Amino acid sequence: MRFPNVFNSWRAFRHATKGVSYMRVADYDIAIGEFNSAVELSPRNKMYLFARGTAYFQSRSLSKALADCNTLLEKSFFFKGAYLLRSDVYCRQAKIASALDDLTTFAGLKPYRIPIFARLEKIPLLTRFAWFHNLEQDYVRAIAESTEAIELVGRDNIKMAGLLNYRSEFRRNGGDLSGALADANEALKTAQKIRYPMLHDLVIALVLNQRSATYTSLNKFDEALADCATGMYLANSLPYPHNDKALLADLHLNRAQIRRGKGDLDGALADSIESIQLKPYHAGAYEEREKIRRAMGDTEGADADHAQAVQIGADNVDYQPYSMGFGRPTRDRPLVRLPSPISLIAIALISMICGILAIPFWMALFIIVLMTLLALWLPYRIKR
Repeated sequence: MRFPNVFNSWRAFRHATKGVSYMRVADYDIAIGEFNSAVELSPRNKMYLFARGTAYFQSRSLSKALADCNTLLEKSFFFKGAYLLRSDVYCRQAKIASALDDLTTFAGLKPYRIPIFARLEKIPLLTRFAWFHNLEQDYVRAIAESTEAIELVGRDNIKMAGLLNYRSEFRRNGGDLSGALADANEALKTAQKIRYPMLHDLVIALVLNQRSATYTSLNKFDEALADCATGMYLANSLPYPHNDKALLADLHLNRAQIRRGKGDLDGALADSIESIQLKPYHAGAYEEREKIRRAMGDTEGADADHAQAVQIGADNVDYQPYSMGFGRPTRDRPLVRLPSPISLIAIALISMICGILAIPFWMALFIIVLMTLLALWLPYRIKR
């Protein structure tokens, strides 16, 4: 009897789709529960295991994410996504050499045959290589790879602004402060051209955060404070899906460094505390508070912050994989609704009728695809 297997596959598909929906709204614990159900019902489906590994990665359960990646690669050596995900896990675990090995293996696997898909795949791949080399302090290669990615982007202002912002950070880390400032200014000009209001403000806030760090390195504290203030205003004025706490935490951390440089230790301490509350897994915020407390003479508190920074930094590199467009999860986006069984039966009947009437294959395929899209779209429109 094959019917129970088909039924379980359908149930697994429903659980997996719900899991993807919950991941979109950043409810990773619920998403992991849905993916667990999908894996139990359909243990041979590699995509469900990959989705669960991704959810573990996003929730910072790195050991579980790594276990899912290893299981995937044991089942299928050529599962490309597993290498990419495992490289991200290794990066967060500060195992940069292993991350680069997996990324190199991913790049060596069979690429897309269609040129545009190959190009779209190459942009995030180059950006990952650049990030990993940046973490290895190989800034020359990081800058070269980000430059190659910029040349491939074309007219997409969102991606262009993001890549220029990344290159600005790589140049600042490498000591080329004038180049970093030039890239940040160019990224800001590009971000001004973004037509979507929320993304426009979000990308500008991200760029201002980076430029404020460059101004701090140049000891231009007034300009850095102005960029931080504008970035915080823009980030706080965005609605929920886009007012990213991590961005606000980075802005507070930048302002803490600026205030410490200007001698305002009380203000710097307040900003470092706010940064830690917004992003408690960032070792850099504890390191900054340690410096502030030592300057204030609080040796005991500084030692505690140092120990916390070491504990976090051992397994939580502050790295977020490159996104194709600064996407942020949103709770306002409705959950994905699957087609009803009646819709699927209707598609099957139409397929049979096409066969009986001897309709050409390409026309029958077009009708089936159209009906499938309608079955997915109509419930969503009716619900809205």
